[in-house]
Amino acid sequence: MDKFKYLENDFKEIEVDGKTIKAYRIQALQDFENLGTKGNSSHGILVKKGELGGYVKKGALAQNGSCWVDEDSVVAPSTNCVCVFDDAFVSCSTVVGDFLVRENAKLAYAKILSDKGNFSEFSGNSLVGNETESVGSLKASGDVNVSKCKISGSVEILGNSQLQNCVIKGKGLGDRLTINLNSDNYLNKFINDQTITESVILDNSKYHKKRKSNLFNTIRYM
Repeated sequence: MDKFKYLENDFKEIEVDGKTIKAYRIQALQDFENLGTKGNSSHGILVKKGELGGYVKKGALAQNGSCWVDEDSVVAPSTNCVCVFDDAFVSCSTVVGDFLVRENAKLAYAKILSDKGNFSEFSGNSLVGNETESVGSLKASGDVNVSKCKISGSVEILGNSQLQNCVIKGKGLGDRLTINLNSDNYLNKFINDQTITESVILDNSKYHKKRKSNLFNTIRYM
């Protein structure tokens, strides 16, 4: 049995790469719990039968799993495939272009634009939001938490990386900027209030040092 339906008379038209995409309001057909929002709690967000969700292009949200798009979100992929599935959750966000949101990934108060040949993917337990904006190709996986960041270009964020109030400037599709913080040292997982233009890789096995450039205000662990 389907868990939601599309409301044919309630839709938005979104422009992506010169094409118009119709995104329809969804409505839950049964009660279910979004497992991806459990976190450290034993309960996730409960979606009730009859509850309105967001605006979604037809076929973009999976009918199986516990994935959901809430009423304040727009999901408008440029491709004709399922792009939000498993136990993913999209809340108060706009996600447009070519992208996947899967596993337990969460987008909350985010704006994601992956047009003009770019592709974004959110997986694992990643949480991207709190006024984060991304234009380009962003990949977030693992236990990353990205908050209040401005991201452009081709960027991949991995491991236990925690970023807040950062400007992250990737390059072209063939030269991806990587951020991977995997240290057991709690303090070393965080980068705050920085402009990042170089790869940041930190793990338990390597001695690390911080280098800061006055010209670009960059931070690099090596």
